[in-house]
Amino acid sequence: MTQPNPPYPPNPWPPYGAPPPGAPPQGFPPQGMPPSGAQPLPYQSAPPQAPYGYAYPGYGGGVRCPRCGDPRSSPVSFTWWGGFIGPRILNHVQCVTCGNQYNGKTGRPNTTGIIVYTAVGGGIALVVFALIIILAVANSR
Repeated sequence: MTQPNPPYPPNPWPPYGAPPPGAPPQGFPPQGMPPSGAQPLPYQSAPPQAPYGYAYPGYGGGVRCPRCGDPRSSPVSFTWWGGFIGPRILNHVQCVTCGNQYNGKTGRPNTTGIIVYTAVGGGIALVVFALIIILAVANSR
C-alpha cells in the first residue's frame, strides 16, 4: 500500500490576475492615469495631418492596422502570389509595428482578392498553354 502524498504548503503567491498583497483597493484609476471623462492629452490623440500635398514617411493612409491599431503602414512591393503587380492592384500594405499585411484602403484581409487574383492568373496561363499545344499539334500535321 502506497503512502498518500503529504499536504502541500500554502501557495505564497496570489492567484493570476489578483493584485499583490498590500495593493490599494480597486475602483479608481491608477496613479498617473486621468479619471474617466477627462480630455485626452495632445500626444494621445490621432496623428497630425500632413500639410496639403505632403505625406509623412511610413504613413500608408487613414486605415489603422486591424491587429495592433497603428496607423503607419508601408506598401508591399512584391509577393509570391502576385509578383510586382498583385499587391498594387489589391492595395496590399504591411504594418510597420507588427508586420500584419492587409488591404490599405479597407483594413480588411486580402485573402479573397488573393484567391481571385491567383485563380484568374492561373486560368489565363492554362488558356495560353492550351493554345500553344493546339497550335503546335495543328502545325505538326
